[in-house]
Order: sequence, then C-alpha cells, then structure tokens
Amino acid sequence: MLPESNAANKVTDYEAATSFLGEWGPFQRRVFFLLSLSVVPNGLTAFSIVFLADTPDHRCALPAHLNLSAAWRNSSIPLEEDASRDGALVPSKCSRYKVEYLLNYSERGFLPGLDVNLSNVPRESCLDGWEFDHSVYTSTIVSEWNLVCDESWKSPLTSSIFFCGVFTGSFISGQLSDRFGRKIVMFATIGLQAVSRFIQVFSPSWMVFCALYFIVGMGQVSNYIVAFVLGMEVLGPRTRTVFSTAAVSLFFGVGYMLLPLFAFFITDWRMLLLALMLPSCLCMPLWWFIPESPRWLLSQGRTEEAEATLRNAAEMNHIEPPTNRVKTEERRPCNICDLLRSPNIRWISITLWVIWNTITIAYFALSLNTANLNGNAYFNCFLSALMEMPAYVLSWVMFRWCSRRMSVFSSLSSGGLFLLIIQLIPAHLPALSITFEMLGKFAVSTAFAVVYAYTAELYPTVLRNTAVGTCSMASRIGSIIAPFFIYLRTYSVSLPYILMGSLTAVTGLLSLLLPESFGMPLPDTISHMQQFPGCCQKTPNTEDEEKAVEESRITDYEAATSFLGEWGRFQQRTFFLLCLSFIPNGLTALSVVFLADTPDHCCALPAHLNLSAAWRNSSIPLEQDASRDGALVPSKCSRYKVEYLLNYSERGFLPGSDVNLSSVPRESCLDGWEFDHSVYTSTIVSEWNLVCDQSWKKPLTTSLFFFGILSGSFVSGQLSDRFGRKIVMFGTIGLQVVTTLILIFSSSWIMFVVLYFLLGVEQISNYLVTFVLGAEILGPQARTFFSTAGVCLFFAVGYTLLPLFAFFVRDWRMLQVGFMLAGCVCLPLFWYGRVEEAEVIIRNAAKMNRIESPPVIFTPLKNEGRTEKTRAHNICDLLRTPNIRWLSVTLWLVWNTLTIAYYALSLNTANLHGNPFLNCFLSAVMEIPAYALSWIMFRWFSRRLSHFSALFAGGFFIFIIQFIPEHLVALSITFEMLGKFAVSTAFAVVYAYTAELYPTVLRNTAVGACSTASRIGSIVAPYFIYLRTYSVSLPYIIVGSLTALTALLSLLLPETFGMPLPDTISQMQSFPGCCQKRPYVLARTKEEENAAEEKSLARQL
Repeated sequence: MLPESNAANKVTDYEAATSFLGEWGPFQRRVFFLLSLSVVPNGLTAFSIVFLADTPDHRCALPAHLNLSAAWRNSSIPLEEDASRDGALVPSKCSRYKVEYLLNYSERGFLPGLDVNLSNVPRESCLDGWEFDHSVYTSTIVSEWNLVCDESWKSPLTSSIFFCGVFTGSFISGQLSDRFGRKIVMFATIGLQAVSRFIQVFSPSWMVFCALYFIVGMGQVSNYIVAFVLGMEVLGPRTRTVFSTAAVSLFFGVGYMLLPLFAFFITDWRMLLLALMLPSCLCMPLWWFIPESPRWLLSQGRTEEAEATLRNAAEMNHIEPPTNRVKTEERRPCNICDLLRSPNIRWISITLWVIWNTITIAYFALSLNTANLNGNAYFNCFLSALMEMPAYVLSWVMFRWCSRRMSVFSSLSSGGLFLLIIQLIPAHLPALSITFEMLGKFAVSTAFAVVYAYTAELYPTVLRNTAVGTCSMASRIGSIIAPFFIYLRTYSVSLPYILMGSLTAVTGLLSLLLPESFGMPLPDTISHMQQFPGCCQKTPNTEDEEKAVEESRITDYEAATSFLGEWGRFQQRTFFLLCLSFIPNGLTALSVVFLADTPDHCCALPAHLNLSAAWRNSSIPLEQDASRDGALVPSKCSRYKVEYLLNYSERGFLPGSDVNLSSVPRESCLDGWEFDHSVYTSTIVSEWNLVCDQSWKKPLTTSLFFFGILSGSFVSGQLSDRFGRKIVMFGTIGLQVVTTLILIFSSSWIMFVVLYFLLGVEQISNYLVTFVLGAEILGPQARTFFSTAGVCLFFAVGYTLLPLFAFFVRDWRMLQVGFMLAGCVCLPLFWYGRVEEAEVIIRNAAKMNRIESPPVIFTPLKNEGRTEKTRAHNICDLLRTPNIRWLSVTLWLVWNTLTIAYYALSLNTANLHGNPFLNCFLSAVMEIPAYALSWIMFRWFSRRLSHFSALFAGGFFIFIIQFIPEHLVALSITFEMLGKFAVSTAFAVVYAYTAELYPTVLRNTAVGACSTASRIGSIVAPYFIYLRTYSVSLPYIIVGSLTALTALLSLLLPETFGMPLPDTISQMQSFPGCCQKRPYVLARTKEEENAAEEKSLARQL
C-alpha cells in the first residue's frame, strides 16, 4: 500500500506514503471537526475558576440579635483606602468597630460622626463571619468557605493547584500517549475529567475541592495535548496548518465564550460544575469515529493496524489505495531524556520551555484578571474570550504564509508593548486601560496558537507528543504563578502589567534564536530533526564555510609564542600597566552618583518677607513620602501661598491653632529652592535646579552618559581593529582628560550633558580596547587572571576611591578636576613598549624575559617572506554565520540585563538609608571580593556554570529585598550588597568569557558590540531607580526577575573552559554549538572535523 522506506531511515516518510489520500476528503473533514469539537470542554473548564472562585463584595457580619440603632449598624464598618480603586474610600472588608463600643454608643444615643469621632473607635476582626453580596453570584467557593481576609491566600492557591494538575498532566500524558497510543489516552482523560467534575460537585470542604481540581487539571491538559498531536499526525500538511492554529484554538475559544454564558444563568458554583461536566460526557461517543494515529502505529511497528486505518480513510474518500506494503525496521524506544540528549534538541527544548512559560504567565494572568476589571464580570470575561477569535484567525494567516520565527516574535513583542503601556494610562481612563489589556490578550493568544503548532513542527513523530507535553509542563510553572501576578495588584495596580510586559517582550527576542520550520516537512525521526539548521538560519550557508576554511590558514598565535612562558618580566609589566589604566574608569563610570545627587530641598521664601518665625517654619506643607513608608515630610515642590501667610502673620494667627493648614491654598516654588548644604557644597541638581518639574533631567543626564558609552562601544572596536589597540587606547584617554577639563566650565545643563555624552564615548573606548589588548598579549593563565581579577579589581579600586574623592571634594566642579588628574597620570604609559610590528614585539618580550627567540616565529604565516592578507572583518560578521549569530544575540541579551542590574544597584546607593559616601564605598568594596571570586571561578570552574550561578544568585538576592519589612533597614542593605556582589562577579566573568568566545579577527569588535548592546541597559537603568517613586520595591522586583531569567538563558552558551583562544572564524565555529563541552583541536583539518561530527551523531542515534 505504501512505498517501501529507505533502509537508511528507521521509519517511512509518512507524508509521501499517504499523499494518495488527498488533503480535504470526507475522512479528513470528519477527523478535523470531531477533534476540534473535543477541545470545546477544555475552553469551558480552563478558566472556570474566574467564576467558581470570584470574590463577591463582602463585609463583616453583625449578629442579628444585637440591639443597635440603624445609624450605628450602618456605620459599624470603617472606611479604608482601596489601592485597586485609585485610593477611594470603601467599607473595610476585614474589620469592624468593636461591638461593645457600638452597643455603648447606641444605648447612650450618640450619633456616629457627630457625637463620636469614628477614627478613635477600636477595631476588631470579623469574629462573626462575613456578609456576602448575592446580587452577582448565589454562591462561589469563596463565600462557601469564607476564603477572604486571613484566608484570602487560598483563592489564588486554588488556581495554582489546578495548574499544578495541568503541569502534572502535561508531564505524563505525552509519555503515556507515546507508549499506549494517542486515542486511548485522549478518551481516558476526557472520562477522568468528567468523573472528577461530578465528584467535585459534592465537595464538603476546600481541601477536597482542591484535590479534585488537581485531577481535573490533569485530565484537561492531557485531553487537549493529545487531541492536538493526533490531528497534527493524521491530517495533511495544509489541513494540519489550519487545524493546529485556527481550528483547535477557535473551538477552544468557543468553549471559553460559552463559559460566561453558563455562569450568567447558573450563579451557584456547584450547579455550574455540573453543567461544565456535561460537554465532556457528550464527547465520549466520539471514540467510535476518531481513528488512532497511523504515524504512531508505524513508529511502533504496528504496520497492519496503520494500513487498516489508511484503507478505511481511502474508502471513505472514495480512493483506491496502492497495493505495496510498508517495510519498517526496529527502533529504540524514545523517552523524555531524548529531549536533552543531543545538543540540537537540547537547545530547542530549553528555549521552547522558557517561551512557553512566559506566554502562559501572560495568557492566564490576563484571563484570570477579568474579574478585577471595571464593569460587569460576565461581559469582561466574554470580551476576553471574544478577543481570542480574531487572534486565532490571525495565527492561521501567519502560520500559512509567514515565517514561524517572525510570527512568534512579532506577536510576543507587540503583546509585551501593549501590557507595558497600561501603566502609563491615567486611572480615570478605565476604558482605555481595558482596550490595551484586550490588545495584549489578543497578541498573547496569537503567540500561544502559533507556538503550539510551531513546537509540533520542530519535533519528530517519535518524540512529538512527549515534546509538546514537556513544553506544556514547563509552561505550567507559569500558570501556577500567574494567579500571584494578579495578587500583586494589591500592592500596585500597575505592577502585574510591568512584570508581564517586560517578560513577554524579552521572551519575544529570545524566540528569534529558534530554528525555522516554514516550508519544511514534518520530521519522523530524530535524525530528520537534527537536519534542521542549528541556530537562526533556514538553509545551510556553504559560502561562509568556504570562507572559514580559507581563513584557517592563519597561524595559531598561542603555539607560536609559547616559548615566552607565562609570567616573565614582559608579562608582569604589561599586566600591571594595563591594570593601572583602569583606575580612572572606576572613578568616572559611576561619578554621577555624587555629581547628580539630589540634596534635601524645599521651596525658598524671599528673605525680605515680613513673616513671623512660626509662619516661616510652617510655610511648607507636609506630604506622604512613598520612599519612607508613607511618613509625613515637608513638601519639596510646593509651599503655602505667600499672600495668605502674610495675612495670617500680620493678624497674629498661629499655624495649626488658629488656622487649619489643610485649607490654605498652595503654590509652586516661584522663588526657587533652598538646598541642604550639609552633605554637598553643590551638585548639578542644586546648580541648575533639576528638581520637581525639572526632575526628569536628572535620570536623563545619566542616560545620556550611558548613551555615550553605547556609541563608544560601537565605534571603538572597529577603530581599534582598523588602527590598532594601542593608539585608540591612549587617544581616548587623552580625549577623556580634555573633555573633563572643558566639563568643569559648563555654563548650562545642556552644555554639561553634551560633554558628558562625549566623556561616556571616551571612557568605554579606553576600557574595551585595554581589556582586549591585555587578553591578546598575555598567555592563557595570565590572561585568565587579567580578564577577571586584574581588570575588575583595579576598576573597583577606582570605584572605591570615588566616595573618598567625593567626601573630601564636595563641589561637583572641583570633583571633576580630581578625575581629570587621574587620567593625566596614565598618559605617560604610552612610551612603555613602543614597538611597531608583531615579531619585533615578541623578540623584545623574549629579550626582557631573558629567553632566546627562534629564528622565525610565525612560520605558518610566511609565504616568500611576506604574510598573506586576509579579508577585512567588520561588525556584520557577528551576524553572518549561524553559530556566531547565536552567540552574539544571546550575549547581547545577557550583557544588557547584567548592565541594568549592575548600574541600577550602583546608582541606587544615594537612595539607601545612611551616609551616601559610606553606602557608595560599601558598594564599591563589595566588588573587590566579587572580582577575586570571579578569578577563582574562571581559573578552576566551567565558564557557563560560573556565570549562571553568579547571575542567578544576584537575581535571587535582589528579588528577596521586597519581602523584607521596612523597619529592617540593615537587612535590606545587606541583601542589596549581596546582589551587587553576585552581579559584579557575573560581570567580571562575562567580560572574559566573551573574549574567549570570539576569534582575534573579531574579538575587539565583538566585545565592543556586546558592550554596545549592554548600554541599552545602562541607559534605562536610571529609570528603574526612578520607579521607586511609585513603589520602593518595584525596581527590585523587575531587576531581580530579569536577572534570574537571563541566568537561565546563559546556560545555552557554549563552554570554553580549557580551550585555546581562537584566532580565526573557522576555529570559533569549531566550538560546541549548544550546551555541550567538547574541546576542538586546532591542528585538525576540516575533513577530519566533519568525519568526527558524523561519528558523534551516529553514536547519539
């Protein structure tokens, strides 16, 4: 019946063998619609928790027998600010006034608010339970078991337990269906779901409800995943595209849209569960109409059953099947371990797990949040479901005609953008907020539909169900924590949107690293999958491989210079002189902490005003300070109107006694500000009044400096690759000195920031070129010490000197003089070792080390007395070939997040409690042991694990800060310094790690490009600190989350521990591609490398 398979393949090509069936016959139509119908119950149950566990309005109950007057019964509940309603006063949901006090006042005939000041009446918890509003729901599990106030944590936990069940089901269903078949697992899980729902109706307690809800979650996702994979395997290529994007998702959306309809007419949670069970029961008869997957039957060697299924399909389609039989071969069974066994599959799996996880966080958080939006809960849920319809249609259009990778990227990045915009919308425009939330839901739903089908295309038949199951399992971590993202709105309404938007946008960039599957046949075996292009390309690039072979003619520099030794006088002098040149960078890199610090200030009053001392001291109103836990402090941007103060002073009134200050009108600081000079003589903030309406200029100053660093990172690498490391290094030091000198005489803020931008260009150029120069001159062991401990320790010495300089020089202009002098000291280093050509440098080094150099040093480069010329390289080479492109994009993301964390923590020292000079010094001192640790890690441990552990620890320490009580200031600072310690360690490691990954012909350009990418982080870092004006913990939440997520991303980088420094692109391309450690041999030919790679692949298979 089917063509005989090639002996080289263990499973026949299913697509070619079944092409005689056509694409859209009666068989395909029946399978298409019946499988789609089986997904409708999933849409009904997936978000049923929105109504089952919604929290009705409630208040403390008062016993009916209490003899209270109507006035006191109505006033028994105190008013509190509601953060979710923009601070509006609403009745408390968790406390009441003490009943004995109310009875006393009622019996004595006192009236609330008139005879009794309610703010003085003691409160108590809801000792007699709660009264719930039944206008929307007859009952929910919240009102059934009082899951409010001290028990409110149980409501999001209920959702998380359901998603734990989904997580478990995702894990086991794939392996069960790969072992026992798609069909039997699909209908078994539908039955399990229906039975669990029925028992759940009779739950006597919250614990029983949650245990059964866990089982429902297992059945729900198992049914969905298996039905999805079954359709992918049975249907043809074009029909499969419609099924996997539009059909499955649209029918899921239909179920989701029916949910608010069911809930609107059935407002009791038990009866609603009963109604939700019925659609699953209706799906059970489909057993007799949906076939088993012929692909799976063939992969199990059950050829006769597969042929029987296909013959029935041919008969239904009125087609005569071929007569020749299939010949299959024995194959080893595959399991979940195969997803991590080979580099290519491991890379795809880990990346997809991260992407699925983030999409699930956004999707479920937005879906579960509908009950919290303004307006009718049923309508909001229906609107959220309705947005999925056009999303799934769009996903089909994108999947049919567009690149898979760009489809995921565009939908995720746009979804992240919409969610981030929500925080900027004023509170009085709820309709606009809901619009953007729905647009975010639309984009995320599109991404979810695409990534499901994309994942199924990437994996072979023997692993497909297991792979989709594990991706779904990994994503359930996101769905488990999604309810707690919504719970964060109790602290800040915009916080969930900031976190979800940031994660979604970053993951959109990560998706660009996935291989492309558009236009490729569905793979049947692991060998088929491994033929996919490895990283970010659609077809192999043979031209680049030929260029790599041509470039491999360059000699191995390390072998040619090994006679010099590791630590002679030449290396010692080079090491220490280059390290010394980093001290000025440490001084200037974070000098903005003191140059642009904001002294305490208040509105100035003209000295000639005839005000009494009492009114002059009370001229500034008190306001709550969010950064000081809401404490009342004098306003920094307003004062009471001067004409009112003069009137009260002349009439002899006293503030607070004769005049209620809250009724006095206010005005802005029309006469400027008075700055506190106890800490600083002057800063640029006090010089040019960069406060209040002009306060945005302060973080912009820092950002412009880092924008200069970004520009310098971009140009310095290419300049030094073109004109030489040394001349660019000392040229930028000289320019830095001159720019600092001019900066001292800045006459305006505009002039200052322009010069500060130039200073950033010069500062980073000096740093990068010096770093690369040392990495190239020194031997392997000395290079390791230089690129981790040496460079970073001397930078930290400069950073440590910064608060010392600033403590003794309190004027910002004079402080710049000190920075300029440090740069001048480094200029004479230019004349040490001024030689011109490579062999001359090496011979002088040998002479200094008292070593006899060989007659010819660079033998492989000689060709009739001259070196061959190689083609020029530029920044485009960082994206030209798949391997370099993968490394570059990943490193840019890692560097960017590291820079955000490092500079945000460094710039935040002025905002910490205590002396700013001591805090800055402490922040700088933490870098000394960090850099010592980085050298130890770099000397003896895996690069990848060293970087991961440091970065993940940093994210953990930073994230924990939000949980520390406000009064434990020392503990908060301790964890912030631990975070700085870990991030500094990671920064030192990644610098040296990056230099090891790239070849000599690209090294400086590559490090410069990484530094350029990271400067986006340094540009936005000041605004991360600025977020503390909204919530003190907000910067720590975002920075900690990004840092931990990026740590996981860094595990995908190749390992370089124990490998020689590459000189050419071909040597670099010999690095292990993804997540494996396999040293290359420089002497090996290209043919030998290809042969070894084929042997390695054969062993894995």
